[in-house]
Amino acid sequence: MEPRTGGEDYPQWLVGVHPEDRERVDEATRSALKTGEMESEFRAVWPDGQVHWLHARGKVYYEHEKPHRMVRIVRDITAQKVAEQALADSEARKSAILHASLDAVLVMDSEGLLQEFNPAAEQIFGYEHHQAIGQSLGDLIVPPRLREAHKRGLQRYLASGEAKFLGQRIEIQAMHVDGTEFPVELAILRVPVQGAPIFAGYVRDITERKHSEDALRRSNEELGEFAHVVSHDLQTPLRTVRSYTQLLAKQYQGRLDAEADEFISHVLSGTRLMQTLIKGLLQYAIAGEDAPREPVHLSELVRNVVGALAAPIEETGARILYDDLPTVSANPLQMQQLFQNLIGNAIKYRRPQVVPEIRIHSEFRRNRWLLSLADNAEGIPAQHRERVFAPLSRLHGQDVPGTGLGLAVCKKIVERLGGRIWVESEYGRGSTFHFSLPAAS
Repeated sequence: MEPRTGGEDYPQWLVGVHPEDRERVDEATRSALKTGEMESEFRAVWPDGQVHWLHARGKVYYEHEKPHRMVRIVRDITAQKVAEQALADSEARKSAILHASLDAVLVMDSEGLLQEFNPAAEQIFGYEHHQAIGQSLGDLIVPPRLREAHKRGLQRYLASGEAKFLGQRIEIQAMHVDGTEFPVELAILRVPVQGAPIFAGYVRDITERKHSEDALRRSNEELGEFAHVVSHDLQTPLRTVRSYTQLLAKQYQGRLDAEADEFISHVLSGTRLMQTLIKGLLQYAIAGEDAPREPVHLSELVRNVVGALAAPIEETGARILYDDLPTVSANPLQMQQLFQNLIGNAIKYRRPQVVPEIRIHSEFRRNRWLLSLADNAEGIPAQHRERVFAPLSRLHGQDVPGTGLGLAVCKKIVERLGGRIWVESEYGRGSTFHFSLPAAS
C-alpha cells in the first residue's frame, strides 16, 4: 500500500522533499511500515523555492495488523543545521591552517596543558601528536632551567592579568625530545573564548637563521679587521712612495727632461688616487660595522655638513634647502658620512651652467622617518639606476674624480639601521634619493 501522512496523500507529501533526499526519505518511510516508527532529517523545498532542513519523527497506526496511516511530527531545524555547517566549516579551516602551517602551533589551557599540537610542531620538537596532547607544555619543550620562570609567568597572568611577553615576538631557547636545546622565535596570544583562558603559541625554529647571522657577523668582523689591516699596511708604503716622489719632483723639477717630469707627475697622481681609494674602502668597511646609536638632530647635522662642504658650495653657488628635519636614532659619524656623500655628489655631478640646488624633505611613516634629497644635477640614465649603489661602480670614468664607493657607503649605513635607500631619477633633470631611518625614542 502507499503510506499516508497526517491526512494527506503520501505522493503529494513526498513531492515537497528535496530531490536529493527524496529517495532516502521514501526508503525510511517504507521501512517504518514494518517497524512502526521512523525518525529522519531531510531537506524540503518551500513554495517560494527556499530550502529548509526538517526533523521528522513518525508513528505508524495499524488496522487489523496492517499499516493504515502514519503521523509525523515535523520540526524546522534550518537554523541548527546552518550553525552546525558553520562550525564544521570553521573546524575544516582550522585543520587546514594547522596542517599547512610551516610554524609549530601549540594551544594550551590555563593549566599549561597542551590541547593542540600541529604537524609542524611534531617535526620541530620530535613528539607525535598523541604524545603531546594533555602534557604540560613547560615539561615538554621548555628547558629545565627556564621552567620555573615559565610557571611563574603563567601563574602571574592568571592572578593579575599581567603578561610580560603576551602578544610580543621573542627569541628564546626550546627543547627537543632528545633533550637538545635550539633557538626559536615565539609569539603567544590569548584565544578570545569565554571561561578559563586558552593560549595559542606560534613557534618558529630559527637555528639556520642564527647560524647565518653568526656567519654574517663573523664575516663582517673579519672584513672590518681586514680593511683596517690593509689600510694600514698599504698606506705606510704608499706614503713612502709619495713622499720620495714629492722630494724627487721638488729637487729635480726642470733638471730632467720633460718626459721625466711627466712620469713624476703621473706617479704623484696615482698615489693620490690610491690613497683616496684606500680611504674609501675603509669607510665602506666601517659602514657595515655596528656603531653606538644616539639621538641625532638632522637639522643641526646638515648645517655641519654644509660647513664641511663650504669650498665646493662657495665655488658653485650651491643652495642647500631643508625644512625642520627630525631627530633619528643613529650614529652621528655615519649620519655625517651619509649626508656628506649625497650632498657632495649632487654638487659634483651638477649640470654645466646650472647652479646646484639640493632640497631635503622628511616625512614620518610607520614609526620611521622617510628622508628625501632632491637635486637638479644631471641625473642618472635609466640603464644605470640599479647599479649606482654597487661598490666601485662609476658612471663617468675618469672625467669626474671619485672612487665609486660613496653611494655604496650610504647604502650600507642605511641598511645597517634597518632601512632602505633607493633613487628616482630623470636623466638631464636631476635625481631624488629616498632613504628611511629609525625615529629616536
